[in-house]
Amino acid sequence: MQSHSHVNEQSNILDKLNLIVQALEEALKMFIKLTEKFEHFLAVIGALSMKVKTASGAFDEEPECAAPNVVKDGIESPTVGGLHEIAGLRGIKNLLHTLVILPRTQPQLFENRSKTNCILLYGPPGTGKTRLANALAAESGATFHSMSAGNFMSPNVGETERNLRQIFQYLRANDRFAILFIDEIDGIGRRRTTGEHDYSRRIKTELMAQMTTVDRCPNVLIIAATNCPWDLDPAILRRFNKQIYVPLPNSEERLELFQLLTRNTEIIQTPQQLQELIQLCDGFSGSDISTLVHAALEIPLTELQLTTLWSKTVDGFYEPFKGFREAETNAHEFDTNVEDVCVNQLRSLPAFSVRARPVSVADFIDAAEQVHKTVTYEELAKYEAFKQPK
Repeated sequence: MQSHSHVNEQSNILDKLNLIVQALEEALKMFIKLTEKFEHFLAVIGALSMKVKTASGAFDEEPECAAPNVVKDGIESPTVGGLHEIAGLRGIKNLLHTLVILPRTQPQLFENRSKTNCILLYGPPGTGKTRLANALAAESGATFHSMSAGNFMSPNVGETERNLRQIFQYLRANDRFAILFIDEIDGIGRRRTTGEHDYSRRIKTELMAQMTTVDRCPNVLIIAATNCPWDLDPAILRRFNKQIYVPLPNSEERLELFQLLTRNTEIIQTPQQLQELIQLCDGFSGSDISTLVHAALEIPLTELQLTTLWSKTVDGFYEPFKGFREAETNAHEFDTNVEDVCVNQLRSLPAFSVRARPVSVADFIDAAEQVHKTVTYEELAKYEAFKQPK
């Protein structure tokens, strides 16, 4: 009887503990919701405060004409000439043209339409998010401010928030169209947690407040990029009125990218070989394909280091000697006299006198065995799940 009573007592204790755990979980959920609402309230107050400062003329802590160091350090020239220099991504390029370029070239179309001022580009690494931002800056003629968390962050108390205020104040105070590109925004906008330091929360609050003020500035566009959109704080995610998924290239886009990267290179290929290469690169990002192209182009150069027998062409260049046996089976490729053949190391030949053989698709296929895709199927599944309607 005592044993049975003891078991009942333990069972009652466990039931009570489970109820306590459930209550704590519910309290934690409620606390997180209240925290998000409070942070949103602070962001709104910050935006209203900024509006009052603007109306009263006390807009900037620094003179409007002076560019703070955080601004100077971020100004860059776009590395891409325009959207036409981006391979593939036609749907995304058309959408970005509509959102960014069209309001400036055809403003009458947006008289009764709201304009997009905060764009989030997310997707696997190496898919061209940074290049898209650069292309938009070039095509729109915008001043391009490219920054990451490292540009804002400071070990000094309050300095990070001040840096954020300075860059946004400077952008609002200038009449010229400007794009602020924040790369890896999850570095400063990561999801809030209960054990988070107070300074980290202040940074997020300041970022949200400053992003809210952009609504009144038609000459400022914020573009942010991240490989981990699920890590962003929901309140910051809501600030982006356009969230665009930049996926891995499909087979047609991979072909277009290969052609773009090798447009000035002579390549020996057959349609069948090229198709084999495109299929071999299924799952490669744009960055992976760029790495592959560079590796393939290096193969003929690496062969030169091993060459000791050279033939001199009619135009005076030294090329690796193909050999008599190969020449007998490919007579049309062999027009070199024996007198023009020499034995030498590459480093001993005169400067500007050596020519490598043309690149072949076989070189790309060989390189593909060494260059591996950087995005896993598990990661792709996370992106697909994130872009589904919540």
